[in-house]
Amino acid sequence: MKKFLSRAALGVAAAGVFALASCGNDNQTTTTDEKTTTVPAPTTTTDNKVNEAAEKLLANLIFEQDGTAVSGNVSLPAYLASGETQVTIDWESDNELVKVGTTIDETKGVFTATVDRPEEEAVTVTLTASITFAGGEAKRQFTVLVNPYTISDAIDSFKFAYNNGTVEDDFEVPTSFEFNKQTVTIEWSIPDSAKEYLSVDEDGKTIHVVQQQNREKAQIKAEFTYKKEKLSRNYRLNVYHVRTALELLHTFYDEPGAEAYTLKGYVAHKAGFDASYGNGYLYVVDQTLEGGYYVYRAYCDQETWDQLEIGTPVEIPACKSTDYNGLIEVGQNKENIVKVSTELPALTTEQLELVTKGLAADQLFVKYSQGDKELMYHTGQRVNLTSWKVVDIDATTTAKSGGVFATLEKAGVQVKVQLSKYAATLDGDIAKAAETQVKTLAVGDFVNVTGILSNNNGYCIYVSDETTFTKTTDDANASLGELKNLVDPVFAALAKFPDAITEVFTLDKTTITTADGVELTIEASSLGAWEGNVLTITPETTEKTIKVTVTAAKDGVSFAKEIEIYTKQMTAADKVAAEKEALELDIDDLGEYTLPTAGKTFAAVQISYELVASDIATFDPATSKLIIDSVDEDTKVTLNVTFTLGDETDTKVVELTIKNQPRYVSDNVAVTAPEEDKVYFLGLNQEKLGQVLYATGAIASNRLATTTAPAQAITVTVEKMESSYAIKLANGKYLSLTSAGKLDLADEQFAWAYDSEHGAWVGTVGGKNYFFGTYNTYNTISASSDSYIGNDGQWKGALYLATGLTKTKEEKLEYEFERTAAAIASEVKSGATVVLPTSGTVFSDVKATYAKKTESDKATVDGGNITFGMVGTTTRIWFTVTLTCGDKELVEEFYFDVQPVEFKDVTECITDVKVGDEVFIKGVVTKVYTESGKDPYAMITDGINEFEVFGAVKEGSTLDYSNLTVGQVITASGEYALYGATKETAKGTAVIYSAEDATPQEKVNATRVELAIADQFANATDVQLATAGTIFTDTTISWAVKSGTGVTITDNKMSVTLGETISTVTVTATVKLGDDVTATKDITFKVYDANTANAHSTVTSNTTAAAEGINLTTTLGLNDDIFEVTYAKGDGSNDTAIRTDGVRLYGTKGKANGNSLTFTTETGYKIDWVLIQFDTESDGACAVVKAGDTVLTAADGVYTVNGTTFTLIDDNSNVTKNTQVRFQRIVIHYSVVE
Repeated sequence: MKKFLSRAALGVAAAGVFALASCGNDNQTTTTDEKTTTVPAPTTTTDNKVNEAAEKLLANLIFEQDGTAVSGNVSLPAYLASGETQVTIDWESDNELVKVGTTIDETKGVFTATVDRPEEEAVTVTLTASITFAGGEAKRQFTVLVNPYTISDAIDSFKFAYNNGTVEDDFEVPTSFEFNKQTVTIEWSIPDSAKEYLSVDEDGKTIHVVQQQNREKAQIKAEFTYKKEKLSRNYRLNVYHVRTALELLHTFYDEPGAEAYTLKGYVAHKAGFDASYGNGYLYVVDQTLEGGYYVYRAYCDQETWDQLEIGTPVEIPACKSTDYNGLIEVGQNKENIVKVSTELPALTTEQLELVTKGLAADQLFVKYSQGDKELMYHTGQRVNLTSWKVVDIDATTTAKSGGVFATLEKAGVQVKVQLSKYAATLDGDIAKAAETQVKTLAVGDFVNVTGILSNNNGYCIYVSDETTFTKTTDDANASLGELKNLVDPVFAALAKFPDAITEVFTLDKTTITTADGVELTIEASSLGAWEGNVLTITPETTEKTIKVTVTAAKDGVSFAKEIEIYTKQMTAADKVAAEKEALELDIDDLGEYTLPTAGKTFAAVQISYELVASDIATFDPATSKLIIDSVDEDTKVTLNVTFTLGDETDTKVVELTIKNQPRYVSDNVAVTAPEEDKVYFLGLNQEKLGQVLYATGAIASNRLATTTAPAQAITVTVEKMESSYAIKLANGKYLSLTSAGKLDLADEQFAWAYDSEHGAWVGTVGGKNYFFGTYNTYNTISASSDSYIGNDGQWKGALYLATGLTKTKEEKLEYEFERTAAAIASEVKSGATVVLPTSGTVFSDVKATYAKKTESDKATVDGGNITFGMVGTTTRIWFTVTLTCGDKELVEEFYFDVQPVEFKDVTECITDVKVGDEVFIKGVVTKVYTESGKDPYAMITDGINEFEVFGAVKEGSTLDYSNLTVGQVITASGEYALYGATKETAKGTAVIYSAEDATPQEKVNATRVELAIADQFANATDVQLATAGTIFTDTTISWAVKSGTGVTITDNKMSVTLGETISTVTVTATVKLGDDVTATKDITFKVYDANTANAHSTVTSNTTAAAEGINLTTTLGLNDDIFEVTYAKGDGSNDTAIRTDGVRLYGTKGKANGNSLTFTTETGYKIDWVLIQFDTESDGACAVVKAGDTVLTAADGVYTVNGTTFTLIDDNSNVTKNTQVRFQRIVIHYSVVE
């Protein structure tokens, strides 16, 4: 039987006994990381013999990996149990990826199938289990899914040697490895949280370690690439550094709590032994001979104690116990047993001499007084002091624990020499010897001292030898009396260095203050480079530690201090950033400049430029040349600079300010009509002018540029006067003449005019002309009243344009403000709009903005337009004007006194007013029109005339039409306009200020306007006339006939009796409100012929249409049994228009025969007369009424026809425009012919 190997999992309870679970007969769906596979239900087959017993037994087999994904070796059950019988299972695989072993692991009762992984796609493998039982054979199939190797599998196979380990020094990491015959690459990086401790070298495989005093946790990130797929994993590690004894000693001082450790060092001094307690008091220096400890009550037997001498190596199990006034005491415990060390080497002669003689401590004390900590690290060591002055003495100190023998002083620092507070006895040989020596000293003596550096409420020297004090002299070379002058600059220099250098660092040594004669040197190992007084430290591509040593020296005495600084790797981004910061372009004048294309420190950084559009400069990228060839004012030139190194890039905007400065052109032509915005060279004798300026204090020397050096001549500007110019110098003074004709400077303008006849500038004083110009000018002056100024050399007396220079921005601002101020009147009317300039009148680059300074609702500002509201009394409103010119600004204040205006009634306003005049009007609102999409308006009246406040209101209006109601009295303003006969405000000019209730008189006046009576054409009885106003219903109206016949009025009811002639009637309407307030109105109308045998017809229309093609007779409301109306277009510009408000005839300029309508009666009728009334907008003068060949008068009135026809014609023969004749009413009076 051929067998293959696969990877699967099987739960086995014990050999031969299986933990089974029902497999079921349905298909199962298995989901894997690769895909979803439908697995067929297990099947059972037999060979030739079908044995139900074998099938049933095999059906009990549970293979728990059936239908699942496998990735490792698979255990296949080897047996099935049937009672006491154990049946062996044979397994077969249909794919070589799963290979079934042939050996049974009897301890587990399984075959082992090994699994290979496919290269790309997942593969389903069928495993067939077969048994022979009870004379028959049965088979059953299972499936497993074998997935290809993934990147996770590759990463799992990788073992990072430092994972969860500790690193102290730089180490290397692999950048690739082989997996499943494929190469896996690794890219290493450091997360931000660990960049303080680790960094990756440019080679990608070296990890740089920054050693730490404490164990620090860090991470390193690996990005794996396998078959183009990427996945990252972080590994943890610890960064640490095993500390030396001195480093550990530092932690005692610098850290709150230090761990226990074994102190190894050499005996510096035996302070005493207490046999009763079995402990001693030792001063010990560490293995480096640089750090010292006081060992307090170290357990020790007498034998060991006697073995100890200065320099004996010892080991003491120790821990920090007490910080007693700054002295570190190694704590007491039963394990703190002193023993002579067999590990430490014996001291050499030189080392022993150092321990015995002691460390020179002069500088340590002075440095400590300046804040340096180094002194404390040497406590417990034997030290010596040289040439210290005695300032205090106490020779009786042997009676005191810790008693002070002497106080010494040097360089402003005092040190006490005293008995140890830990001395075993107060009267030992060492104390007695010190006492004896002190008795030989006097205050003012100089001594050398040897003893143990300790701390007893301040650093001091404990006597430790029988020769503590030795007299000496004040040796200047040995003295450190000026040491503080050396210490200060050293610390000042060190303070300028950062803890870590991550970018190019520079230090200018001249910025550090030193005392006279003190020389300061600074050394930086490996990375430091000097250029003059500037030290530059450039980080390398790897992290490293550099040592910086600063030394101050004078007269053979020096003080030095060393620090260590970590320099971190400079990436491409760092280098680009460094060059971006360093780039400076010192360009401020015209010229041709070659710009750098490579970094100053990092030449590999490429620099390129793009010139932002400029009127004064050009740039050639090929040569990197910037050319600036003109400038009219201080002008900015902007360059976009790009810095590139490999794939790293950054940008910077550099702004250059090209200065506006005078530049003389040798072929300049003298200027005869100077401009106010230009600057000129003054072509006078500069020596004479210099004397004038010197005399006025304007310059410090009486010599200006000579006439042969005009480019250095003085510059001036001009100010226009009425017909001349004022010449103004930079100091604000004006060039003038004294009464004697001498050059002078004045605060006020002095008039100079150009005289074209003489080709010179002339100023007049006392009736005499003083010229400056060319030699020709000099030769042409003949009048005795004239004189000449400045006639020598190349620099002729004239004005020459100083090219490239105009007025400064500040001068422009002042200039334009003066003109703005001149445009501001102090008084303005209510409702007026003042227009102020928003740009300079001469200098267009000066802009002006306005704002209210005073909070007021009586003024609004819109750009340069200031609109004022209505005020009752004169009101002062303050404003500010802000003038800007480039980056310069000038803010000034000004005010307007707003004057009240008088609102007039409608009739007063429209009397003698001209179109375009501004009116301030008031009246009662009789109508408000606000239909959407059309211009709104309000009709107002004063009871005599009406006025239309028309069009949307302007900004600044207190009210708009939505706020108005009929019957209110409003005040408004606007430009007076006429639309036909309608008097109104011009569109867009209306401002409404107020709306108030009408007074009684205003009410009756407004009611009066409503009243009218039409002409009467028929008899009528009891026609009701109005008895109250429609707007003001509380007004009453009474009527009476004033003149005329045919009309009677009784109780406000009118009766009309028509006569046989036309009668003119006038009635009087009296409007009252209460008993006292009245207004009257006479209304005149006509009463027409009432011959009962005759009749009349009024031409009316209930439609609007053109006259062409319609039945005009019926359209005009006439009886077509009596009348016929015919139409002719003639030379009319349009067809006659039939409208509900009348009839319109059109004519063409210069033509006599425009539109015409002819009215004719049928047989049996004749036309007696016709009444004609024109519309108010009609060109009535162009109307012609013809009765046959007779031309009747063309005006409102009654025309006798006495015939069967009449014609209406628009006659334009005498006009120069097209016209419209609009008939408002046509009444035809006709009669029957017998």
